[in-house]
Amino acid sequence: MKLIQHQDPVSLRGEIESLLAQELPQLNSPVPPIQSVSMSTMALGENSVSFRNLFLLPWIVGMFVVLYLQADEIYGAWKAQEQWMVEHLESQEAYYGSGYLLSTNDWLTKKYLSVLDNNKLPFPAYMKMRYDSNWFTFAEDARETDILRTSIASVLIILLTIWAVFMKRKAPLYFDRDKKIIYTWRKGKVWAQRYENLSYHLNVQALIVMLRMINPEGEEKPLWWG
Repeated sequence: MKLIQHQDPVSLRGEIESLLAQELPQLNSPVPPIQSVSMSTMALGENSVSFRNLFLLPWIVGMFVVLYLQADEIYGAWKAQEQWMVEHLESQEAYYGSGYLLSTNDWLTKKYLSVLDNNKLPFPAYMKMRYDSNWFTFAEDARETDILRTSIASVLIILLTIWAVFMKRKAPLYFDRDKKIIYTWRKGKVWAQRYENLSYHLNVQALIVMLRMINPEGEEKPLWWG
């Protein structure tokens, strides 16, 4: 880019006109966020899709991780409980003899036998045990924790997915060299600003270009900031 060093307004204006009169290079693949470049206009893409990729998608993945960890914890507890119960019955049978399990009156052994099916603990039976205070001391706490984690993660996944899927790509920002204006549109309303009145704000996330729009109350009203 040619550096403008003139201080005189007339010379500066001439230098600007000279630069604007030059042809822009025709680029087959403009570098993002530039979407297109022609002899008269340049289209600059906005960053809502980047916001989706940097924020929404990681949160969706994170909520799936929460659900996976919750399912993994329940699965691990289920299998550990099954193994503990089977090992308990096997140790009792090994100590008292092969017919012990059929004739015992031991309350714990009979309790284990009531839920096991061929030395397997069915998952529905375990979930019923998990929330039963007759089986586990903190059964009610486990129920509340499971419901809270699962419901929050599921609701966030649904809401964030809907937001991400239906997030529309906004119209690019157009720089018109001929008319010396910058414009775009949102929801059927045009936002625009002249080159000489342009103001902007730059932060670590984006370049925010300040544009104007017609006041919804009527054209005689002061312009609104778009």
